[in-house]
Amino acid sequence: MKIAIAALADYAEALNNKLYISGGLVTRVGKPAFPALLDLSLVLLLEQESDDPPKTELAIRLVDPDGNEVEPTIRGEIGVEPAPPDEGTPPLRSILPLTLRLPFPIDRPGRWAIRAAVDDAPEYVLGIDVHPVDLPAG
Repeated sequence: MKIAIAALADYAEALNNKLYISGGLVTRVGKPAFPALLDLSLVLLLEQESDDPPKTELAIRLVDPDGNEVEPTIRGEIGVEPAPPDEGTPPLRSILPLTLRLPFPIDRPGRWAIRAAVDDAPEYVLGIDVHPVDLPAG
C-alpha cells in the first residue's frame, strides 16, 4: 500500500468509499494567537494492490519550522482485505479514501510540514505556512 495523494482541507470526510471535502488544498492558515491547534483535516488516497499485505501501518508526523518532530505522532493500523484477482490476471488496484482530523499543536508562525508514511514506502510531505492574523475589533 502507498499514499497516492495527500492534501489538507478545512474539513473532509470519507463515507461509503466517497470523499467529501470542504475548503480543500489548504497551504496557508492564519492564527490569532499562539499556541494554537492546526485544526485541519488530512485527506489521503491510499493505493492498494491485491497482492499487498492486508494490514499496514500509517504514521502522521508534524515537523516544526526548525525541522524538529512535534508530538503527538498519530499512528494506526489500516486493515483492508483486498479482493483476490481472477487466476491469470494481473493484481487489481484499489483506491481507498481516508481522512483524519489533525489535533496538532502549533506554537509559533512559520513553515510547518506534515509527514505521512505507510509502512516502508516513501513519506508524503505537505507544507503549511502558519502566520499571525489580527482579529477584527468588535
